[in-house]
Amino acid sequence: MLVWNLIALIISDGTNTFIEAENFLKQMKLPYSVFVMRIVCRSLIIFLHNIIVIVPLYFFFHIEVTPAILMIFPGMLLLILNAFFFGIILAIIGARYRDLGS
Repeated sequence: MLVWNLIALIISDGTNTFIEAENFLKQMKLPYSVFVMRIVCRSLIIFLHNIIVIVPLYFFFHIEVTPAILMIFPGMLLLILNAFFFGIILAIIGARYRDLGS
């Protein structure tokens, strides 16, 4: 559920990336990927705050931690990379069709 919320947050914020950064884009010359990475990092920070709840639940319900749990790290890396590239696409589409992010 937390990963799904991360994906939904990146999609919904990704469409408003360039709209929110309009003033910065007009004032200074920065790569567009900086604004997309800002959205991805902000969503990831929210995700990491929410995942803290999982750790006490593992101890409370005596869930066994197996080596398969380590597959979370490459999975999250792939998710972040995909979020960055889809964020660029969504930001471009959201800048063209402004009502998409509403």
